[in-house]
Amino acid sequence: MNQPQIQPSAVPTPEVRRFDPRELIVPLFKYKWLFLSVAVAVSVLVVFWTLRMPRMYEAVVTLKYDPNPIRPLGNSIEDVADQDSNYWATHEFIESENYVLRSHSLSERVVRKLGLNHDPGFFGLPADDRRNWPGVSVEYAAEMLQMAISVEPVRDTRVVEIRIQDQDPERATARQRHRR
Repeated sequence: MNQPQIQPSAVPTPEVRRFDPRELIVPLFKYKWLFLSVAVAVSVLVVFWTLRMPRMYEAVVTLKYDPNPIRPLGNSIEDVADQDSNYWATHEFIESENYVLRSHSLSERVVRKLGLNHDPGFFGLPADDRRNWPGVSVEYAAEMLQMAISVEPVRDTRVVEIRIQDQDPERATARQRHRR
């Protein structure tokens, strides 16, 4: 009962391949003109798209709320200490003021004061569409104004930032002044 002996050299061993970075670079050189032309085409499209977009301007104002206004007729020390320690009342005050800043009624007052409902530039209309433009309702213009405004409280402070975006820098700053 002789069993055949298997020679170690007769058993195939799996070949272990090592990572060679040249295997990644060779296709890049092989198709370099394709990669280069796609990169240039995408870059040109992005530049043209960016140049066609209207410029947007942003006006920012920072407000600090003071829920404890100065009382010239005087306060007792207990009243001042009690007011400063009441976190929830202060938080409620700040949220109420932010709500007023975002309110539709305040936006309507700004629209009326600046005449934004009769300003076609406010709605992004091109110059040739402005001639016989009748305007829109104050309510609609106020909704558009509300979309352009953001009220962002600064965390752990009594400070809030109001940001307004517009295509016209003078109109953005005018709207910002009338929000306060």
